[in-house]
Amino acid sequence: MHKEETATLFATLGHPDRVKIVKLLYHNDQLTLPQLMERMNLEVNDLQLHLQALHTAHLISMDTQYCACNKEVIDRLMSFISTKCSCC
Repeated sequence: MHKEETATLFATLGHPDRVKIVKLLYHNDQLTLPQLMERMNLEVNDLQLHLQALHTAHLISMDTQYCACNKEVIDRLMSFISTKCSCC
Protein backbone atom coordinates (compact mmCIF):
# COMPACT_ATOMS: atom_id res chain seq x y z
CA MET A 1 0.00 0.00 0.00
CA HIS A 2 1.45 3.37 -1.03
CA LYS A 3 1.77 6.26 1.40
CA GLU A 4 -0.57 8.46 -0.64
CA GLU A 5 -3.29 5.81 -0.75
CA THR A 6 -2.93 5.13 2.96
CA ALA A 7 -3.13 8.85 3.80
CA THR A 8 -6.27 9.21 1.66
CA LEU A 9 -7.94 6.25 3.35
CA PHE A 10 -7.12 7.49 6.84
CA ALA A 11 -8.31 11.01 5.98
CA THR A 12 -11.56 9.67 4.59
CA LEU A 13 -12.11 7.52 7.67
CA GLY A 14 -11.44 10.51 9.92
CA HIS A 15 -15.16 11.00 10.55
CA PRO A 16 -16.90 8.62 12.99
CA ASP A 17 -20.00 8.32 10.77
CA ARG A 18 -17.85 7.12 7.87
CA VAL A 19 -16.21 4.49 10.05
CA LYS A 20 -19.65 3.31 11.13
CA ILE A 21 -20.88 3.17 7.51
CA VAL A 22 -17.88 1.09 6.47
CA LYS A 23 -18.38 -1.22 9.45
CA LEU A 24 -22.07 -1.69 8.61
CA LEU A 25 -21.30 -2.42 4.98
CA TYR A 26 -18.37 -4.70 5.84
CA HIS A 27 -20.64 -6.92 7.92
CA ASN A 28 -23.56 -6.84 5.46
CA ASP A 29 -23.20 -7.78 1.82
CA GLN A 30 -24.98 -4.65 0.69
CA LEU A 31 -27.45 -2.12 1.99
CA THR A 32 -29.81 0.33 0.34
CA LEU A 33 -29.79 4.05 1.04
CA PRO A 34 -32.99 3.78 3.14
CA GLN A 35 -31.46 0.94 5.17
CA LEU A 36 -28.33 2.99 5.81
CA MET A 37 -30.37 6.08 6.71
CA GLU A 38 -32.33 4.05 9.25
CA ARG A 39 -29.27 2.45 10.81
CA MET A 40 -27.19 5.63 10.80
CA ASN A 41 -29.96 8.01 11.86
CA LEU A 42 -28.72 10.60 9.35
CA GLU A 43 -30.49 12.90 6.92
CA VAL A 44 -30.23 11.84 3.30
CA ASN A 45 -27.98 14.77 2.32
CA ASP A 46 -25.50 14.07 5.13
CA LEU A 47 -25.45 10.37 4.34
CA GLN A 48 -24.92 11.02 0.63
CA LEU A 49 -21.94 13.28 1.37
CA HIS A 50 -20.34 10.55 3.49
CA LEU A 51 -21.09 7.89 0.88
CA GLN A 52 -19.58 10.01 -1.88
CA ALA A 53 -16.38 10.52 0.12
CA LEU A 54 -16.14 6.78 0.83
CA HIS A 55 -16.82 5.97 -2.82
CA THR A 56 -14.19 8.45 -4.05
CA ALA A 57 -11.63 6.79 -1.76
CA HIS A 58 -12.69 3.37 -3.16
CA LEU A 59 -13.77 2.18 0.28
CA ILE A 60 -17.28 1.40 -0.97
CA SER A 61 -19.02 0.75 -4.25
CA MET A 62 -22.40 2.20 -5.10
CA ASP A 63 -25.00 1.73 -7.78
CA THR A 64 -28.50 3.15 -8.11
CA GLN A 65 -29.90 0.88 -5.40
CA TYR A 66 -27.16 -0.55 -3.22
CA CYS A 67 -23.94 0.29 -1.42
CA ALA A 68 -21.33 -2.32 -0.61
CA CYS A 69 -17.99 -2.32 1.17
CA ASN A 70 -14.83 -2.79 -0.85
CA LYS A 71 -13.52 -5.46 1.48
CA GLU A 72 -10.27 -5.83 -0.45
CA VAL A 73 -9.30 -2.22 0.31
CA ILE A 74 -10.38 -2.50 3.96
CA ASP A 75 -8.47 -5.76 4.38
CA ARG A 76 -5.34 -4.21 2.83
CA LEU A 77 -5.64 -1.24 5.18
CA MET A 78 -6.06 -3.52 8.19
CA SER A 79 -3.06 -5.55 7.09
CA PHE A 80 -1.03 -2.36 6.76
CA ILE A 81 -2.06 -1.28 10.25
CA SER A 82 -1.22 -4.63 11.83
CA THR A 83 2.09 -5.21 10.04
CA LYS A 84 3.58 -1.83 9.16
CA CYS A 85 2.77 0.36 12.13
CA SER A 86 5.31 0.17 14.91
CA CYS A 87 2.64 1.25 17.38
CA CYS A 88 0.57 -1.93 16.96
